[in-house]
Amino acid sequence: MNGVKCTLEIMVGMQRIADRCYVRINQEPELWFTPISESRDDVVKEAMQILYQRLQGSEILNLDGTPFQWE
Repeated sequence: MNGVKCTLEIMVGMQRIADRCYVRINQEPELWFTPISESRDDVVKEAMQILYQRLQGSEILNLDGTPFQWE
């Protein structure tokens, strides 16, 4: 993120998909959300959208220096 390595974390469930979901950037507090679907793919898409909105305006790159693809 803007030249500094960071960790993006997505939690999709504890006992079953979508029962406890959050996103986190580095060691920030978890941002919990209730997904609109029980589908793992939908939960991940929703989490990625939350991260995208949270990181908007920051340059996000993969470890190899290429731009991170949000799709």
